[in-house]
Amino acid sequence: MNEKQPTITQELEQLFQKTAEANKIFFKESTRFVQQLGSSGQSGEDLFNKQKQLFGDALKSLVQLNIQHASNLLDLGIAVAKRFNQSSNTSGADVSSTDENAVVTEPAFVLTAVTSPGETANVQFMLDSSKAEPVSCKLIKNKFILQEDRSVQADFETLFTPQSFQLLPGEQQRVEISVQVPGDVRPGIYISDIRVEGFEHIFFQLNLTINPIANPDK
Repeated sequence: MNEKQPTITQELEQLFQKTAEANKIFFKESTRFVQQLGSSGQSGEDLFNKQKQLFGDALKSLVQLNIQHASNLLDLGIAVAKRFNQSSNTSGADVSSTDENAVVTEPAFVLTAVTSPGETANVQFMLDSSKAEPVSCKLIKNKFILQEDRSVQADFETLFTPQSFQLLPGEQQRVEISVQVPGDVRPGIYISDIRVEGFEHIFFQLNLTINPIANPDK
């Protein structure tokens, strides 16, 4: 039950060995046959007339060797195709399991917004679905992290309009995001990963640039 299946490299080595052995036999027998003809001192026509059986057997052996050679090449091609097909099928299965289990590290897309302390940043985007069935969606926010100092985190008040909705196949849903920034926040670029329930293991990123307040005395 736990016996390991041969790898494609092992199969290739075996088939190449079979092909090489068939070629060795072919060249060995052909050389010996030619040497016998040369040492007989008779013309080709006399030899053919006197030793028709010999020529017939030689031709038969030649055909058999060529058939074996072609069979080995065919086996080789089938083995390669089968292995690659198995690899493709396995890769497809892995992708499905990855969609369900693996951690996605890259956002599906990135939104950007610019604001100042004490102001509200507004941004919007369109969400569509390629799924064949309706999807119940809900947007889930995470804390904002300062890009230049990841130890700085901020839980800005974030409003999604709408936050929950049903997305039908082939339809689009406009979503507006409003982020209220406190007046005493440290300026910089804040990044938040936003998940969409219904599209598990996929998230998008909101990059919020908070500019310093201009000094009115200057």
